[in-house]
Amino acid sequence: MEIKKNKKEDRANKYGSKEAAAAAFKAWKEAHAEEIEQANSERLDASLGKVAALAAKARATAMGAMPAWADLKAIEAKYAEAARLGLVVDHVIPLGGKKVCGLHVEGNLALLTSLENLKKGNRYEAN
Repeated sequence: MEIKKNKKEDRANKYGSKEAAAAAFKAWKEAHAEEIEQANSERLDASLGKVAALAAKARATAMGAMPAWADLKAIEAKYAEAARLGLVVDHVIPLGGKKVCGLHVEGNLALLTSLENLKKGNRYEAN
């Protein structure tokens, strides 16, 4: 019974040496640079805002402001859009306001600059 070797050893055997395998891989990477960049960009876009969205969900859950019916994908997309645009996500109706408390749902989220968000603070002003 033959024991299967690891991938690096397989490539080294295929190309004659580790150096030859490394050179072949480098050549392949250069030839496929655009495809690799596209795949990495798509993966980055998919993960943008995910950490911030999860942190916000945890805060909202702890405050009792996370309804079971909230569309988590839409909320995550809002945070990803904010990350792409260099903005922050604000709760229009604050989760822990003095007069009124909002929910952590897509319709209660707005994209603001950091300065606008600081000016608004933890207040809700009806239009």
